[in-house]
Amino acid sequence: MDENKIAVIIHVTDKNNIGAVKQMIMSLNVPSGLRPTAALVNGARWRAFNDAMHESDAKYKIYIDDRAVFINRNIIDDLIEMFRAEPTIGMIGCSGAKVLSTNGSSYQSVKRCGKMCLGASQKIFEWQAIDGRFEEVEALDGFMLATQYDVDWRADLFDKDSFGDMAQSLEFRRKGYKCVVVRQQAPWVWHRSEAVPMDEDCRKKFLSEYSSEIFPKVQVLIPTFNRPQFFKVALESALNQTYRNIEIVVSDDSTDEATNAAIRPYLEKDARIKYFRNPGFDAAKNFGFLEKYQREHSEAEYYSWLLDDDVFYPPKLERMVEAYRNEPTVSLVSSRRHNIDENGRVMGQMEPLRTQTGRYSGEEIAKELLMYTANRVGEPTTVLIKKKFLIDEDKKFWRRRPNVVNNPNSLGDYSQWLYLLEQGDMFWIDEFLSARRVHSGQDSQQVGTWVQIYINFAEEVAEFWRRKKFLTSNEELRHTIIVWLCKATGALQRAFFEKYNGREVPMMEKTIAAMTQALYNGGNIKLPSWSKK
Repeated sequence: MDENKIAVIIHVTDKNNIGAVKQMIMSLNVPSGLRPTAALVNGARWRAFNDAMHESDAKYKIYIDDRAVFINRNIIDDLIEMFRAEPTIGMIGCSGAKVLSTNGSSYQSVKRCGKMCLGASQKIFEWQAIDGRFEEVEALDGFMLATQYDVDWRADLFDKDSFGDMAQSLEFRRKGYKCVVVRQQAPWVWHRSEAVPMDEDCRKKFLSEYSSEIFPKVQVLIPTFNRPQFFKVALESALNQTYRNIEIVVSDDSTDEATNAAIRPYLEKDARIKYFRNPGFDAAKNFGFLEKYQREHSEAEYYSWLLDDDVFYPPKLERMVEAYRNEPTVSLVSSRRHNIDENGRVMGQMEPLRTQTGRYSGEEIAKELLMYTANRVGEPTTVLIKKKFLIDEDKKFWRRRPNVVNNPNSLGDYSQWLYLLEQGDMFWIDEFLSARRVHSGQDSQQVGTWVQIYINFAEEVAEFWRRKKFLTSNEELRHTIIVWLCKATGALQRAFFEKYNGREVPMMEKTIAAMTQALYNGGNIKLPSWSKK
C-alpha cells in the first residue's frame, strides 16, 4: 500500500451530480507529498466500494456518495494527521453511535456523538460533544467514512444501501481497530439528503450476524409445572423476541411427561434452549434450580423470569436491554403489562407504575411500594434484571427474611424489587411488553395465597421500618399501616366467606392485631412468629 496516496471513492446515485463532485474534489487542499485519486463507482453500493478498494493501492481511502459535499477544505490533511498519530484507528466518521441501539440502527441510537450538516436546508445536527480529538463509537454513520486499512465491505450480506456502513464498523472492530467520530468545530461534511435507508431485511441480517458480538446476552428462565399448552405459548414468546442474543433455560418439575414431549421439537431446531427435567421438585426447588444455574453456569449479563403461563411481547427484551445500555447505573427495568385470560384474550391492564418512559428514583419507587402495599413494578415476567446485583447466595430471588421463622414468602418478586431499589434507580418503559395470564389454576388466585401475601406485606413493612429504610417517619408508617389494614382485612373477609380455614387465617388475625397495635405504641411492630412445625 502506498502511504502517500489517498483515494476518494464516490458512489454515484445521479449522473447529474458528477460534475459538482469533480469540482468539489479539485477544490480540496492537499498536503505536500500526498497524491490524491478519485474513483466514481455505481451499481450496488457495498460491492462497488469493494471493487474500488481492491483496485486502489492507496493506503488511505474516503468513502462517500455523490450527495456528500466536503465543507472542510482541509479534510484530507486532518484525516491523515489523525491516522498517522493513532495507528489503532481503523475508520473515522463525522457522526455515530456511542451505544448502538438494540434495533441495530446507529441513526436511531440514543447515545450519539458528532456533527453533520444534512438536507436541502443545510440544517446542522449536533449530538453529544466530544472532549478530545475523537470519540470511539460502536458504529459510524455512512455519510462519510475514511479508512487507513482495507477491510472488505459485507456485500455478501447486504445488496441494498442499508446497514452496510454499520456492518463495516463491526468488521473493523473484529479486526481490532477503533471506529471513531472526529471532533469538529463546524461540520466537515454536508450531505444533501437527510433520509436514511432502513431496509427491514437488511436490519434482520445485521442483527443475525452481529448481535452476539455487540449486545449482552440475556438469559430467560422458565420454571414449568403441568401446563404444557400454556408453556408452549410462553416458550414461543421467548423464541420470537426481536432481541437475538438470548439463552432460554427451562426447569420442568411436572408430574407427567406432557411438557417433555411438547418441548422436544423446539430442542431439535433451536440451540438457544436448555431443558432440565426435574421431577419431584416443588415450586421453591424449581425456582432455586434456575437461580443456581443462572449464577453458576451462564455468562449472561441480564436475566428475566418467564412464568410458564405468561407471555413476552416480541420487543420486550430489545426495549429493556436498550434501557440498561443507555442508563447503565439503574438497577431495575420494568414496563406496563396486560392481563390475559386462558385463551390469550386481553382482559385489561395492570395499574401502571408511571405514565411516562424514563428514569425514576429508586427510593421514591420503593417508598411507594411499601406505603401502598402494592406490587406495581410487576410480576417476575415483567422485569429485566441485571445479574451483577444477584449473584450471591444471600441475594436469591425467592429469599426469606432472616428474622422470619419458617414463613413461606409469596412475595418473592416484591421483596426482590425492594432489594434492587436499594441498589439504584428504576427505568420505567411506558409500553405493554408482557402479559400476565389470569386463570383458575394459579396459586395466586387461591384464597390462602391472598391471605399469605398480606402477611408477607406486613413483614416487609416491619423489616424496612426497623431499618429506617424508605419508611423513615411516623407519618409514613401510619399511612402504610392504615392502607395495609384495609387490604388485609379484605383478604381475611374473603377467607371467611369462602370458609377457608388454613393456618394462614389465625396468623393473619394475629398480624392484623399487631399492626393495629403499632398505630398506638409509637410504631413498635411486633409480628407473631410462625410455628416451626
